[in-house]
Amino acid sequence: MAVAALHGPVGKPSWGETATGTYCQYALAADARATVEVQIEPMTAPDFARLANAMAMDEQVDDLAEAAFKRHTGRDGLPGITVIAFGGGRCVTITITAEGDAELQFDAADVTAEAVLVSAP
Repeated sequence: MAVAALHGPVGKPSWGETATGTYCQYALAADARATVEVQIEPMTAPDFARLANAMAMDEQVDDLAEAAFKRHTGRDGLPGITVIAFGGGRCVTITITAEGDAELQFDAADVTAEAVLVSAP
């Protein structure tokens, strides 16, 4: 997904634990500012709604998990996209920070979110 979303080879992933979950990030080999980051954490539906509001997620995504939203910016308001999805007591956040076709980026993020929510314990 990272190669498709960033349109080029990526370096080795960085990953680790956050205060409440796990993250994995890939950067484009030629430009470390272009990144794909996926975070997953346990969450309740009310907490997910608060997160969506706090992140200014402005567009609901139908047919993805129990609830999902997207916005047309990457990290820190840079070019790219962000998708958050909730299902089975878990939240996945996918942020693609890179120039490119937003619809292709959203497609990659949606597929990834669905796969992560289905496969997470």
